[in-house]
Amino acid sequence: MESAIDRFREQLMDNRYEHSAYIDDAGYVHALGSTGKEGSTRVAPLSSVAHEKGVSTIIHNHPHGGSDGRKWGGPLSGGDLEYIASAYNMSGGRVKRIVATSNEGTYSALVTKSVSGKAVRSAVKRADATVRGRKYQSEIAMWRAVNKAYTSEFAKIGIEISYEKQPKKSGLLVTQKTGTYA
Repeated sequence: MESAIDRFREQLMDNRYEHSAYIDDAGYVHALGSTGKEGSTRVAPLSSVAHEKGVSTIIHNHPHGGSDGRKWGGPLSGGDLEYIASAYNMSGGRVKRIVATSNEGTYSALVTKSVSGKAVRSAVKRADATVRGRKYQSEIAMWRAVNKAYTSEFAKIGIEISYEKQPKKSGLLVTQKTGTYA
């Protein structure tokens, strides 16, 4: 499954729009789509994902650049974490991981027990309160502080957040046309 995440990241790292997909237990990526608009994505309805056989991971990219000039994709959002908590609950614990790929690396959250939407929203408020109003030396320093606050608060309610720093280009093979077929 890790190679599917790496490949998804590599192919969408510099895309201006957010794309989402899901990964099945065999490591295949199934596209869910994109709105083709900055700042939004199209995600399959939870009821569909929760009943799909073999799905355990939802994946999407966090774009950088665009009209807001962001240099970094940034960590998982409160909406991302609320989505995976709901997917976990609706799927009986089968859909338990959400991944956000970005140009700085890969963020991941693993749900380890049933968590209510209210608990997720409360954890978001507590985490946001710890970083609100502070000044940061750079955009990446701000994202690191946000990720650290979310990691701490969500661990308390049963969602383990991790981050793996990765180089801008991983050097993985990207699908490309190799020739003409008869």
